[in-house]
Amino acid sequence: MPEPKSPSGSITGTEPPGDPRPALSQFYRAFNEGDLSLMEENWEHSDDVSAIPPIGEPRFGWATLRAGYARGFADSPPLRTEFFDFALFECGEILVAVGREREQPSPERPTPSLGARTTNIFHRATDGRWRLLHHHVSIDDPQQLAAVAARLR
Repeated sequence: MPEPKSPSGSITGTEPPGDPRPALSQFYRAFNEGDLSLMEENWEHSDDVSAIPPIGEPRFGWATLRAGYARGFADSPPLRTEFFDFALFECGEILVAVGREREQPSPERPTPSLGARTTNIFHRATDGRWRLLHHHVSIDDPQQLAAVAARLR
């Protein structure tokens, strides 16, 4: 197993270019701005992709994930999420980013800041760009998880 690279700082979608962080930056920029076309550029478009959201069932296949992002982006103001305290594991054509996310309150969404554990798995596509294969988020605090679940019902 390769040694992890532990970059300093955080990823919010506003970072300057630098491999392999652009893939992470693009994902968080798309998520934070509610930009479905940018999200489409970031994900692999196959039935083999998956996401495990903090609430709900695991989701499989790009068509299902795309529909979920489209619904989420249309139904509410964008979240402001930061990926931090992370390590990158690059092994050949696979990149794993393990870290933490926190939601920051904003005027559009005055929710309390949520903390979560997050894993993003990318693979290097034939065009040389990293494409997201899997995204997993688990909220740290059970009380916050219950509050989010109640808010989404």
